[in-house]
Amino acid sequence: MTLAGLADAVLTDPALATALTGAAERRLPTHELTGPEPLRPFLVAGLVRTGRPVLAVTATTREAEQLVAELGDLVDPTAVAYYPSWETLPHERLSPRSDTVGRRLAVLRRLCHPGERQDGDPAAGAQTGPVQVVVAPVRSVLQPQVKGLGDLEPVELRVGQAADLDDVVAGLAGAAYSRVDLVERRGEFAVRGGIVDLFPPTEEHPLRVEFWGDEVEEIRSFAVADQRTIETRDRVWAPPCRELLLTDEVRARAAELGRSHPQLREITDKLEQGIAVEGMEALVPALVDELELLVDLMPADTQVLVLDPERARARAHDLVATSEEFLAASWAVAAGGGQAPVDLQAASYRDLGEVRGHALGRGQSWWTFSPFGLDAAAPLDEGAGVAGPAARAADPYRGDVEQAFKDIAAWRAVGFAVVVVHAGHGPAQRMVEALGERDLPARMVDDVARGVAPDPAVVTVTCGNLAHGLVDERQRLVVLTGEDIVGQKASTRDMRAMPVRRKRQIDPLELKAGDFVVHEQHGVGRFVEMRQREVNGATREYLVLEYGASKRGGPPDRLYVPADALDQVTRYVGGEAPSLDRLGGGDWTKRKNRARKAVREIAAELIKLYAARQATKGHAFGPDSPWQRELEDAFPFQGDPRPAQHGRGGQGRHAAHRPDGPPDLRRRRLRQDRDRRPCGVQGGPGRQAGGGAGADDAAREPAPVDVHRADERLPGRPQGALAVPVRQGGRRGDGRSRRRHRRRRRRHPPAARSRHPLQGPRADHRRRGAAVRRRAQGADEAAAHVGRRAQHERHADPADARDGDHRHPGDVDDHDAPRRSGTRC
Repeated sequence: MTLAGLADAVLTDPALATALTGAAERRLPTHELTGPEPLRPFLVAGLVRTGRPVLAVTATTREAEQLVAELGDLVDPTAVAYYPSWETLPHERLSPRSDTVGRRLAVLRRLCHPGERQDGDPAAGAQTGPVQVVVAPVRSVLQPQVKGLGDLEPVELRVGQAADLDDVVAGLAGAAYSRVDLVERRGEFAVRGGIVDLFPPTEEHPLRVEFWGDEVEEIRSFAVADQRTIETRDRVWAPPCRELLLTDEVRARAAELGRSHPQLREITDKLEQGIAVEGMEALVPALVDELELLVDLMPADTQVLVLDPERARARAHDLVATSEEFLAASWAVAAGGGQAPVDLQAASYRDLGEVRGHALGRGQSWWTFSPFGLDAAAPLDEGAGVAGPAARAADPYRGDVEQAFKDIAAWRAVGFAVVVVHAGHGPAQRMVEALGERDLPARMVDDVARGVAPDPAVVTVTCGNLAHGLVDERQRLVVLTGEDIVGQKASTRDMRAMPVRRKRQIDPLELKAGDFVVHEQHGVGRFVEMRQREVNGATREYLVLEYGASKRGGPPDRLYVPADALDQVTRYVGGEAPSLDRLGGGDWTKRKNRARKAVREIAAELIKLYAARQATKGHAFGPDSPWQRELEDAFPFQGDPRPAQHGRGGQGRHAAHRPDGPPDLRRRRLRQDRDRRPCGVQGGPGRQAGGGAGADDAAREPAPVDVHRADERLPGRPQGALAVPVRQGGRRGDGRSRRRHRRRRRRHPPAARSRHPLQGPRADHRRRGAAVRRRAQGADEAAAHVGRRAQHERHADPADARDGDHRHPGDVDDHDAPRRSGTRC
């Protein structure tokens, strides 16, 4: 699919033809052109036809991607390369994404080593063939990069090639690929026997390479989700994933940098060991000798074309200012201790004027193409003149198809050649049918080849990626796109690519009458209902939205949104009830502008805040003093040496943080308790522990407890210690035990509560209970028992999985029930 013939018709404009002639003869090192935005891809295609390499510079990344798609219809798509920019700033402690770095290095490799197209393979040509056009946002042009990136050799494999598996693995590791068990993201590889899975940054899906001994037997792409094969491939071309490779020289300089600046040892120690660290690109000026710009890698006869220079200058100014703020507040620059800070100025963004002077000094031409000009028809000046073609941008119809058909009929009546370009084959075919229904002759063509002019007698309908059309009255040519007619851009994303997150659309079935919604073009409205309407014999579903009245005191306006355009409508998520916008008014535009301004202000405040945090000098605490160790030794309790186990937590009796001692001690206690065979349980003699109805019932249901508090001070214990609860009663439902317990409580009322904090058990505790289980860490491991009960050690924790083989069924109680105690036989 090509539109080269359409480019022939557009480039016959005298202003464009004269400028291109001067470019071919290299008579115009600097030149300024003015014209509408739709002329951009045609001008770049014309510069390519002069035989010179072209560097097209855009203000934003989105414009660069759109220009690459449009140029694919006008020139050879394999000769067009997109050079992306980092998502991070040069002095930010963040590394760029591996896919971004891989695409950048692939372009640099093609620039430094052209002519590597293999056997006419289109896929190979798109990765390794010569480059005629490089499209880059201004951010990529301003940023210095490590010198020699174009000479980095990628890992390349072919079916039937002899390659040692160990050498391939070492090459991937040296190219900054991360070795994992399962490949999921770009820049990763995995090895399983004689199979190597890798995900090159320039591929849409990971690749699986199967070896038969030292021979590459098969290469195929597979899906990340289900590991199923997608298609077979003939070759693997995997560029590096980082622009700073940890060579021996880089590692040695990192070690030296760490010795001279101890505050960087956290990063430099890992770099010295060959471990890639997040944000290590911020230290590039200190680890490498030379940096270079993108224009240094372009050929000497390159034609640099800056599109929309005013926006590019504004964007460049903001980038330079932001970079300087981060540099001034960098953690490396803020190093203290009387040492000289690390000089990272070499990695800062260059000024656009400085890049322009550097390019002109290398013999490259510097042109600009602006949509603004004092006189669009001014003659061409042989120096740095201003010239502009007579073409203008086509008026958008925003869904008014009938008006578009009327204008097409009017243009045909005066002899204009009309070309309609749609993104997909289906919309193009429907356009041919719609034109035929209105007695407008139309013809569907697959290509508009070079040298074939559009026929004025028939409307030419074709497919392409042009975003906007134009009208050239001097050349009697009209180009319309589907986006101009319909008002929205069609999605032509390759369905074989990895899926991306779709835009959140509204579900009309979830809307209720009166809900607020937001239309992408008209602003905040109120949902009324879903209605069917018949338009041109076809019945369609519409979303009825209500907006503010255009006239004061008049009825509110209503907007009918087709069901196939619901992607432009979203639910209002604001906290308060908004005011309705007016159709055709400027309220929605003002509101969006205020939101953009607020976002920029917040971003500026965040940058200042982060810069201030990074510039703040930290405080390094000194080693422990003798007084601190003396204070720790005088602490009355012994801490638990085991690490905290949060996964087994709980505040009950078997919580993991109880100080039960080391595991071997706990197992020894459990074996001791298992060997004991108590003759009875508290509450009545003659009942065997672990058997009988009384024991089972007592284990299942907790009995009432009697808690006593004492205010007197005992040796080694503070005042206010909590007495140990005592289990009373025997069988479940034993009325005598409950009555005996109530009589005891009347005879011995509890003491007054003390205001002292909860402490460990007292020496005269009769039983272990909730207070013992919840005592402070460092309490005694055994409690003294009075009367017939002998002193014994605590049981090991029956809930600990490590004691599973040593547990005794009689030792497992409810979490809320006190542990039974018996006398030894």
